[in-house]
Amino acid sequence: MNCPICGRDSDCGYEADKQHPSCWCFAEHFPEELLEQVPAELRGQRCICKACLADYKTTTEQKP
Repeated sequence: MNCPICGRDSDCGYEADKQHPSCWCFAEHFPEELLEQVPAELRGQRCICKACLADYKTTTEQKP
């Protein structure tokens, strides 16, 4: 499944194995500002990738 923000592979564990749903994102916190970047029609439908989450965290940590 592709990330709804950048289009890269989101490495979704849920999509990989729906019999035993588990995904790296279950243990992560996604800030509301990042979730708002997802197009409305894809919210709750696609996983944001690790790179977009890391980029967001890096960018917001660098703000004064």
